[in-house]
Amino acid sequence: INNLSRIIKTEKDKLNKLDNTNVVYKIKCKDCDMTYVGQTKRKLRTRLKEHKDDLKKSNNNSVVSKHQFDSNHVMDWDGIAILDNEPVYFKRTISEMIHIKNQFNGLNLQSDTDKLPQLYFSIITNTHHDSNTNSHS
Repeated sequence: INNLSRIIKTEKDKLNKLDNTNVVYKIKCKDCDMTYVGQTKRKLRTRLKEHKDDLKKSNNNSVVSKHQFDSNHVMDWDGIAILDNEPVYFKRTISEMIHIKNQFNGLNLQSDTDKLPQLYFSIITNTHHDSNTNSHS
């Protein structure tokens, strides 16, 4: 049986992070502490390709490409973090807005969180307070 388990694969293949769908993700800048949070229902690789393609457009208004152009910085495309996996669109956008609000140095526009229900603000504020209090212990 020992030899058999070496031959037969018993674990599922791990999904490549970039093949995940229905995710909230974060891109960090390699040159400073700025971050961008986004969400997509499609494969993450598809959405990241769009971000990268935006860099090739001269009249682009994307905050990610604007940061790279204005500051001559580079985003960490290989260090993408998946913050949440949520198939329900409404829940995914709420998650995205909460993660945007939780950024300390975010590139996202303030209007990206305009639709976040007010009740979440006290939760976010308390979470920030708790994490700051705990980090100084």
